[in-house]
Amino acid sequence: MPPALVGLSEVQNILNSALFNGAAVEVTAFDAKFCLQRLISGDITCFHAVPTVYVPWHGHVGTSRHKQWGEVGKGLRNPSLRYMVSGSAALPVPTMKSWAEISGHVLLERYGMTEIGMALSNRIDGTRFPGCVGWPLPDVEVKQDQEPQQNGENRHPRYDEATEKEFTSDGFFRTGDNAMKGGPAEDLQKLQEIRVGLCVSTHRCRLREDDARDVEASTGRPRAETPAVAEPELVSIYRILGRTSVDIIKSGGYKISGLEIESVLLQHENIRECAVVGKPDATWGEKARAARAGQTGGSGHSESATAPK
Repeated sequence: MPPALVGLSEVQNILNSALFNGAAVEVTAFDAKFCLQRLISGDITCFHAVPTVYVPWHGHVGTSRHKQWGEVGKGLRNPSLRYMVSGSAALPVPTMKSWAEISGHVLLERYGMTEIGMALSNRIDGTRFPGCVGWPLPDVEVKQDQEPQQNGENRHPRYDEATEKEFTSDGFFRTGDNAMKGGPAEDLQKLQEIRVGLCVSTHRCRLREDDARDVEASTGRPRAETPAVAEPELVSIYRILGRTSVDIIKSGGYKISGLEIESVLLQHENIRECAVVGKPDATWGEKARAARAGQTGGSGHSESATAPK
């Protein structure tokens, strides 16, 4: 059940795959109440959506707390609903964790677009790592410059001049997203308190507060197979940091992910939604600016004071 079929990745991976296997597909405009009713009905086996769908859903369930919240949570844990997908854009870890608490599902994150189809995915039967979009799918080759480049048989034909310009001489497509890939295995081994869910840059090891075990525990039904230490394959997992032209703020010689800042801000109990952008600054080149919507409907803005150290 997808809210919309707007690109090749949705048409191929949802519609065509389902029809090829004799399954039925329901397509609907997104309405929080209606979609929840369908999911708890027991008729739906999988649900595909983009990150922006899960934020208003969380808000809808939040307004139905106490009496209806327990019913919704129990309904979403029905045995027919195998998995729920979030893809095509970065999903804030706090949103993933809160949805795990509500639904009992750890969202399956993956990455694709019309020009390339599906490229990266967490494993459906394995541990799903928050904030990461997984590994290259079979027959897909990915390399990094400042953004991931993808090559494979599932590429879309070069259908216009703008798309044509994004192909490299050796056949890779520039996706336009900044990405981080796991670092060297020796860096992982140096950490004494490593936890599952670690995403490591080439330059530093980073311990994530909301790791895979935390999110799984939030569902009330964690997987016994999830290890207590980082899996070796995490050195090659991908994480999307945002669009090169929009979500990456260049300040004082640093490249800052606006999506990472948003993910931190969303952990605050009084912030329901937020957006971080870079604004021109004579000293730093750009400075981060944040706009937020409060849980009670208030709004406001703030700005950075210094560049990162």
